[in-house]
Amino acid sequence: MVQSKSNDPIQIIGLGSSGVNITKYLCSQGIQAHYSIVNNSDRTLPDTFVSVHYSLPKTGHYKNENWSFKKLRLTKKITSLFKEDRAYIFVLGLGGTGTVLLYNLIPWLVEKRIKFKIIAGFPSHWEGERRAKTAEVLFSKMYGHPFFNCFRLDDLTEIKGETTVKEILQKSDEHFYTELTKLNLRNN
Repeated sequence: MVQSKSNDPIQIIGLGSSGVNITKYLCSQGIQAHYSIVNNSDRTLPDTFVSVHYSLPKTGHYKNENWSFKKLRLTKKITSLFKEDRAYIFVLGLGGTGTVLLYNLIPWLVEKRIKFKIIAGFPSHWEGERRAKTAEVLFSKMYGHPFFNCFRLDDLTEIKGETTVKEILQKSDEHFYTELTKLNLRNN
């Protein structure tokens, strides 16, 4: 089991569609941790994953392209994922449901004194302006915080020279794995 320096077990939580894919990849690499995902669509997952279905409200501030970051009500299904004796690592691609949810989760996590880190991927240029704008809101709020680690997908592709979406996403998964292994964790 992967544990934090304080010996608390680690729970990796994938937020949104990208978070699901990243979490599945991390699990496939043999990282022993508790795994959860919060997503708005059904996915085939390993039996050991805890899955919470969550969709942004379809009206008001979150409808279509007019997403704002007004306060969301955190459901009991989401808050019940968190236990006092664990440290949490959120993985997600910024720009969608996971970003808006995390924006609302952070104040609650801080208030409850829950230990957490965030590893996030800033969307690539081909993912569109709306995703980039949504990502920028969370990125600008979190930039510089020690619990926030964000990389830009476009930076990975420029360095690696990847050209297909499949190759870019594979490099992204590998980068999430690398960033996870850099955290102050140890494998017991």
